[in-house]
Amino acid sequence: MKKLYLLLLLTILSVQSFAGSCPDGSDPIKSISDDGTYFVYKCGGGTSNNSNSSNETSSSTSSTNKKSRNGKTLNKSSTIITYDVEFSEAVLKELLEKIVAKTEFDFSSHNIANNSGNISCVFKLRRVNYDESVEGRIENWNIANGSLSIQDGKVSIDSGSSWRMGGLSSDPNYLQNEVNVRITKDGHFVGKMAYFVLNVEPGSVAIKPSYPKLRKNPKSKPLSLNSPENAELWIDFDDPDEQWQGGVLYLSNCKNKS
Repeated sequence: MKKLYLLLLLTILSVQSFAGSCPDGSDPIKSISDDGTYFVYKCGGGTSNNSNSSNETSSSTSSTNKKSRNGKTLNKSSTIITYDVEFSEAVLKELLEKIVAKTEFDFSSHNIANNSGNISCVFKLRRVNYDESVEGRIENWNIANGSLSIQDGKVSIDSGSSWRMGGLSSDPNYLQNEVNVRITKDGHFVGKMAYFVLNVEPGSVAIKPSYPKLRKNPKSKPLSLNSPENAELWIDFDDPDEQWQGGVLYLSNCKNKS
């Protein structure tokens, strides 16, 4: 996976400018080195290595290719010149966020359940407002609802479930593909998921989701895997700008279909 990210970054952060083509008029063939850390350009029998640490690299052949255009002789070099491109910190951050999945999460420190059966539950998600109370006031409306399934420790949101925050939240892709959540052996949800914080009225500017980390919360009432029925899982935000609110995920009518 690290090598894949490296190759993607090399592709984005490198711009190649060819001063000339191969002696036979064809373009150099681009390939990847054996260790996967730089590009190799093959032109005829020669090769040219383009390392991400070099600013200019010439091909192994220095021959020129002469062509005639409108009666004039043109000298074309087979030299390949590469230039590194420097991005601002903001642009580089945006590019990296596109490469690294926003729902990526390290589960290695958690004791993930491995239930072979399939547990199904109805869920509803409600917002907790901490501006009005230190303990948090649970708002009496659902910001998302539907059903979910738990199998081999993985939590999947069933089709037909939906966010109710307007704007981008109406896209089912966020619940189907941007939820990376597992259940621990003691019944807590851990992972990351797309989460819509604010309600968007029709015609208003769209607001992108946040991606909070789901983890064990002392306020939670975990789900029993042996006799699943109900659960109450609290969600907090790490971002200081979003700590005014949180969420409570209620699970009900849970059944073990194994």
